[in-house]
Amino acid sequence: MPFSIDQLKTFVTAAEAGSFSAAARQLGRAQSAVSTAIANLEIDLGVTLFDRAGHKPELTLAGSALLREAVQAMESCTRLEHFAAGLAGGTESRVTFAADDLIPEDVAASVLRHFGRQWPDVELEMLMGALGDIGEMVAGGRADLGYIVPLAPLPVSAPAQLVHTVRFIPVASPAHPLAGRGDLSREDVAPHRQIIVSSRGGERCVDERVAHRPWWCDGNPAIHALVRNGTGWAFLPEHAMQQDIAEQRLVRLHFAFHPVPHGAPAYIMWTPTRPLGPAGRWLRDTLTEIMTIR
Repeated sequence: MPFSIDQLKTFVTAAEAGSFSAAARQLGRAQSAVSTAIANLEIDLGVTLFDRAGHKPELTLAGSALLREAVQAMESCTRLEHFAAGLAGGTESRVTFAADDLIPEDVAASVLRHFGRQWPDVELEMLMGALGDIGEMVAGGRADLGYIVPLAPLPVSAPAQLVHTVRFIPVASPAHPLAGRGDLSREDVAPHRQIIVSSRGGERCVDERVAHRPWWCDGNPAIHALVRNGTGWAFLPEHAMQQDIAEQRLVRLHFAFHPVPHGAPAYIMWTPTRPLGPAGRWLRDTLTEIMTIR
């Protein structure tokens, strides 16, 4: 006969309590029931778990080795019970979150850390993109929700909440020819290489174009790296540039012809293809609350 979870529980309790009588008290059973359960487990496993020759039963070598396995099996059963209870209550098994790479790293890290603590049995998948990539993933159902800084109007089919404005400033390496030159005209700036964000789908941020022959890149982190090594200049999010400017790895350029800083609206958006479960709603509401007051 295969052994049961109850037998494993009795075995673990007896080993930890130090005697069958103490285990019986903890489990609220008769000592004879504990003894019988362990004897049956020994038969099922084909090994002797306890040496009963002394005043108190002592774990055998085989019993000590199997105790570790039994404890792990009990922990797995507990996780299974919690996971099943969550699913029965409507909790998702996975949440997919798509984020524009402009998302403030400190906010994302803090919220996702708390998500892991609040929903330990929910898998999280995080997708990154730029411009229209996020809207496509959320509106099409690839992602449950997303943080988006769009160029075009949001898809009308997907609900969204405006959370804040991302402010952009022109920056360059301290060694760049434009660095430290005061108020710059369009004619001053246009000959110098500008690096501008684009999406994987080909969407381009043409409103930011100043240079005659810009480079296009589908991620702001890569643009950031290229600007730091002096390849070109770019409009980058002010919140992500503060430390580099303070530590003189980048300098802020001063334009006489362009609003500095200029801003773009940021939204939390969620898919219309299926309702969000409790974990998805928690992530949406927490991000919205923190971003709105930022």
